[in-house]
Amino acid sequence: MSHNVDVFFKFISATKVGTTDNVMLANSDGIILFSPPSGTKELQLDKGLLQDISKELSGWLTTSADVTYSGRQSIVGYAPVKITAELGKENINGKRWYVFTSQDPSETFMPVYSLLLRIGIAGLAGAGLIAILAYITAGKIVRPIKELQKGAEQMGAGDLDYRLTVNTGDEIEDLASNFNDMASKLKLFYIKLEEMVKERTRELEQRNEEISILYSTATTLNQSLDADRTFSESLKALIEVMKADAGVIWMLDNKLRRFAIVASHNIDLKPEREQKMSEIFEFIGDKIIHDGKLWASENITVDDRLENVHIPEEDFISIAGIPLKSKDKVVAIMFLLNKNIKALTSREEDMLLSIGSHIGIAVENSLLFAKLMRHDEPEIQG
Repeated sequence: MSHNVDVFFKFISATKVGTTDNVMLANSDGIILFSPPSGTKELQLDKGLLQDISKELSGWLTTSADVTYSGRQSIVGYAPVKITAELGKENINGKRWYVFTSQDPSETFMPVYSLLLRIGIAGLAGAGLIAILAYITAGKIVRPIKELQKGAEQMGAGDLDYRLTVNTGDEIEDLASNFNDMASKLKLFYIKLEEMVKERTRELEQRNEEISILYSTATTLNQSLDADRTFSESLKALIEVMKADAGVIWMLDNKLRRFAIVASHNIDLKPEREQKMSEIFEFIGDKIIHDGKLWASENITVDDRLENVHIPEEDFISIAGIPLKSKDKVVAIMFLLNKNIKALTSREEDMLLSIGSHIGIAVENSLLFAKLMRHDEPEIQG
């Protein structure tokens, strides 16, 4: 058979896979039989490459022994010319032919490089987006946490009025709300604790005051067995400790056969004034003698209990009547007078009743002592 070489190789030279692709023809000895004008000028294939393309089936391989781009990792496509395997040895010298390609690796791997570049750009863009989202998300998380930390520090320093402002719409906002509720409860607890401390302090002060008053009264009562001095000193001491403006002691005068003032302090008792005050003293005295209890009014001008009693225009407005008792018997009544409105607490009332009992016993003892002294005096012979 005889063929026109130009016609035969025209088909091969027209075959292209890419812009830099060259399709060549070689025989089984590795001799390049055809190479397009833009192809290689080499005449012999590398033995390793020849061995790789000398196969019965077509395929692709990677090699660094490419004809045109030797030394670079290239992809080579190959296929056997099947008719050369069917011809006898008398044809084409018994050689087999193989068609193979040679392409610039830059073009071959360009899609891969492009893909990698796109992946890299997409990865960087994704990483940047993730970083931005992370920054925004972290800000949303960190800022409320810092606010919580600041609130804890403020409240730890004693500022229980500090309140958190967190508007995240999530669990952190719920935590901040619970934190504020806790601060409010702590504030109330602290206020209650302060009130308890103040109340306890007041109680201690009152107890100390009671002890002081009792001690002062006991000291006064132990100084003398004289009834007049007992009245005077005990009245003066009680006016001082109770911060009253004036006071009188009212009891039955056996000589006059009526109740009268036997002791007074810080008050001018002229006959006319004493007569004006007698009505109110008698009214209160009858109540105390009958009930045996303390009687007090913080403002006698508006006290309904005194509506039928003539109230003199005096320079006092508050009055407290303390029974001086001995063996449950009222022996005298001490009146404490104040120019301003003054209300007694239940503790003060109990304390005054106790002091009144001590004074009453001392008065009773003084009267008994005076009676004994009169019996022991010798009679004067006429």
